[in-house]
Amino acid sequence: MSNCAQNNAVETSSLTKEFNFQNTKITALNDATFKIATGEFVVVLGHSGSGKSTLLNLVGGLDKPSSGTIKVCGTDLSTLNDDSLSAFRSLNIGFIFQTYNLISTLTSLENIQFPMKLSNVVNDQLIKERARELLNLVGLANRCDHLPFQMSCGEQQRVAIARALANDPPLILADEPTGNLDWPTGKEVIMFLKQISKTQKKTMIVVTHDERIVELADATMRLEKGRIVNIARHV
Repeated sequence: MSNCAQNNAVETSSLTKEFNFQNTKITALNDATFKIATGEFVVVLGHSGSGKSTLLNLVGGLDKPSSGTIKVCGTDLSTLNDDSLSAFRSLNIGFIFQTYNLISTLTSLENIQFPMKLSNVVNDQLIKERARELLNLVGLANRCDHLPFQMSCGEQQRVAIARALANDPPLILADEPTGNLDWPTGKEVIMFLKQISKTQKKTMIVVTHDERIVELADATMRLEKGRIVNIARHV
């Protein structure tokens, strides 16, 4: 079991990720060492290709590093086999994507229920109640029977946020969550994520290239060409 209450939410040491492309070694992330405290709202900044998404995928256990270590809520991800890592992710990490990744044939309520069913929550009534509670939390109680195409982009992203919260994970990872939104809608989404971070005591890591989000961060981490060039805390 993880313990985000008594540990840093994320702690890395010399984290490096290399790829081979056409017989050339490409270093996507180079010697990244950092700590993120439980409950922090952290914004990771950098241009396209700076290593932001690679960093997020490694922290989320979606990819494995070439070298270095990652601890999430005190658990060293390298000690987990594939099945254990999948189970750990399901209970401890929620993902929010730029393109929402909602299942087009499922209603908003069913999309939120989906991760709970994958994590073997077997009580259908509890699953439905939790999904309705989360839709209410994101202000979409009246959209429970709507399919994704019947909702605006901002509403779809709110459903995606609710889905990320379904299993009550301590860590939420958001990859360019405002990338497909206009700025007023995007700012609303980011402020909502910040509110959730504080009221639900969630650690939030938001990857973005949008400098306007910095003012809402507890801390920022800036990447250039795969290296962390600056970490700043604003509180």
